[in-house]
Amino acid sequence: KEKLIMRLLYGSIFVGFGILTYVALAVYMCIFRPDKDMFVVLSLLAVPSLAVGIAFLINFFVGKNMLAKEMEAERDAKTSEKK
Repeated sequence: KEKLIMRLLYGSIFVGFGILTYVALAVYMCIFRPDKDMFVVLSLLAVPSLAVGIAFLINFFVGKNMLAKEMEAERDAKTSEKK
């Protein structure tokens, strides 16, 4: 479960970085003159970041579905222990 949580964390961080890079680029291009070189450079940072983040998130959701029965059995065992 810890590995799944770390995948969710890394996925969220990478996707957030990629999205924020494009938002910052859009704001920069609205305020200052459009610069094609700036767009290319920041895209070289944002696109791989988005790809890696989406891969981590897909990995998280697939892993979560695969381990759903095991996690449910573990949760049932803990609730029966408390009673």
